Amino acid sequence: GDFGLALMHEHHGQVASTTKVLGTLGYIAPEVIRTGRASTMSDVFGFGILVLEVICGRRPIEEHKQGLIEWVESLMVLGQLHNAVDERLKAKGGYPI
Repeated sequence: GDFGLALMHEHHGQVASTTKVLGTLGYIAPEVIRTGRASTMSDVFGFGILVLEVICGRRPIEEHKQGLIEWVESLMVLGQLHNAVDERLKAKGGYPI
């Protein structure tokens, strides 16, 4: 996965960090695209996208579909966030939503 791109390590007493934009489109935090710098917060963003992907049953970017974040946000604004949950998670024996 892309998590851990922001890992910093000590090399001869100096702290190194990445300045190249690496990762999979759809999981990269907007500030990494803007600045080219990854941080632990950008790793948290990528992990959050993975969690949304599992809950919603959709990829972050799919051809001919609204992006995952925008789609979930639009449902939230309409008070219909429960509609973002993948039907397979709502199946018999699942938790009521």
